Amino acid sequence: MKTRFTLRLMGLCTAVFSLLLFCASVNAQNTFWSEDFTGGVGGWSTDDTSGNGVLWTWCSNGDYPVGDCDGTVAPPSGCHRVWCDGLNLQGNFASSTNGTGFMTCDSDAAGNITHQSRLTSPSIPTTGENTVVLRVESQIGIFTIDAEVGAFLQVSNDGGTNWDDYILFPGLIAGAPDPPNVRWSFNPQIIEVDISATAANQAGILLRFVWDGNYEYHWSLDDVSLQDMVTPPPVAETQLGFGLHAPSWATPINQIASVELGGFVSNNGVGDMTNVTLNATITNSGGTEVFNEDGVLAQLDAGFADSLVVLGTTYVPPAVTDQYTINYNLTQDLADENPADNIGSSSFAITEQLFSKDNGVIISGSANAAGGTYEFGNFYEIINPDSVSSITFGIGKNAADGPIDGESGSVYLFRVNCDLNTPECVDGFDDSQVTAIGVGFWTIPDEDPDIEDYTPQTVDLLDFNTFQPGPIAVDPGTYIAMVSIVGNGVDNTIFVGTADPGYAPGQLASVVREGGPIGGGMDTWFLAGFGPETIAFCRMNVTSGMSATNVLTPEELAAKVEVYPNPTSRVLNLDVVLEEQAEAMITILDAKGSILRTEVRENLSSELISFDLSEFANGIYYISISTENGVKTERFTVAR
Repeated sequence: MKTRFTLRLMGLCTAVFSLLLFCASVNAQNTFWSEDFTGGVGGWSTDDTSGNGVLWTWCSNGDYPVGDCDGTVAPPSGCHRVWCDGLNLQGNFASSTNGTGFMTCDSDAAGNITHQSRLTSPSIPTTGENTVVLRVESQIGIFTIDAEVGAFLQVSNDGGTNWDDYILFPGLIAGAPDPPNVRWSFNPQIIEVDISATAANQAGILLRFVWDGNYEYHWSLDDVSLQDMVTPPPVAETQLGFGLHAPSWATPINQIASVELGGFVSNNGVGDMTNVTLNATITNSGGTEVFNEDGVLAQLDAGFADSLVVLGTTYVPPAVTDQYTINYNLTQDLADENPADNIGSSSFAITEQLFSKDNGVIISGSANAAGGTYEFGNFYEIINPDSVSSITFGIGKNAADGPIDGESGSVYLFRVNCDLNTPECVDGFDDSQVTAIGVGFWTIPDEDPDIEDYTPQTVDLLDFNTFQPGPIAVDPGTYIAMVSIVGNGVDNTIFVGTADPGYAPGQLASVVREGGPIGGGMDTWFLAGFGPETIAFCRMNVTSGMSATNVLTPEELAAKVEVYPNPTSRVLNLDVVLEEQAEAMITILDAKGSILRTEVRENLSSELISFDLSEFANGIYYISISTENGVKTERFTVAR
């Protein structure tokens, strides 16, 4: 026979799931058996009933280097890849004794195959123990099969003839990563399961961890023990979940905004806490403290989560370039039993011209897995009238897809026409809620040894409607800087660089747009981007504070350029008259910014050039002529 136990969740106190059918007393628990896998597997066995050979392995030390978070550096033998990329944001398995070894099952390394991987203990006596609670430290990442049904514990008291099932990860489902509820567990997730119904007072029991998976990430476990009762929950255990920070990591002097201080605090203990105090300090790059203030809750009841404490005073940085660090510390009258989760920090900078959500540390990249055109960028708030000269971004590709040389696309600057703090704006957000005011085109140079993944690329902006060189004037309001990418999602996936500055869930920072030409009605906007903590490497450069000699904007080419007929059905004529003879490059681009045709003319001065566009689909296109003296771009339409 086979029995499946469904256990209710007693409570989430910290990153600890207690899966029990009773409440704990205040007595200390006694551990009567344990295994920390120091030096090896300790008599445990592994098999895969699917026959595909996906087995549990012993990793000798969990503190191995993670490489560049892109999977190109192989982990040590027996260990799993650390998914520290910008999408998954995981670290080394952080069990209590990870440095002396742990067990792991690497589903991802096995590839796109099914498996039922089992890890079975040697026989464990529980004679005289009327209550048996299993405790284990674990981390699991799933992609296809929900962990609440695919990863579970089995216990046998008859030598393995019959097994009872126990759920380990209730509510942990596959989908877009949003730990700890979707895709990833806590790290470590400390699980306690009452297995007394099967294991109490037995001459010998077997424990078996079972994973039914198909191309998941990995499941690691360590520090397995049996104890005679549940671990009593803490009395005093407050937690700082997230501290407020500056609206952008880098803000230009002319756009300095006040920094609101505060944070979300929770009481994960069983006692009501009094005088819960959140202290915030700010120091500049020289170490001088420039801000120090407290926010106080007179009482925070047990179990109350995510109470927002806002300090009464905001901080306005002086109008000088500098870098600042915000430090938070949470205290209460009773000493906290886990003070490590009571602190937090973030940083921000005041610059001359740079707007940036990322902190300069690019950890990975994100892409549209479905392929096709997509835009990825950031929201920026303009406080004072200014001008935007250019957009800076970085892209990368998987090594198997080849180099990024020759890839092309565009950048856009949008003005948001509604209030993002209202549901009327956010619900159903589409192209009608924005106005495109700037555009630029880019191509990664071929065979350029200096161009590597996520090397910053700066593209100067043109006026979206006239295609005259920028900078683009901007009034106070919300703007979106975006880089447009074209990839097929199969063998040419292009990633936009991402960073993780720690933005809170629900706080708008990065945004994704999928669809066709701007305003074409085929758009889909995702205002949370690729996840609340995945920040696009897409920066905006303003002109305030720049002298006339260092404004890097394209000069308009001194030329007479006429394009006709416009619209055209097949042939497009380009009539060019230059003031000076020069080598010129002529480029035709589609509305997405993809380069369709290029042509180099040497010693061009005056010429009528015709292009056969019979293979072009109906739509909007651009033709650009550039020399060392500048660039000029015209828009035309193909219509049949």
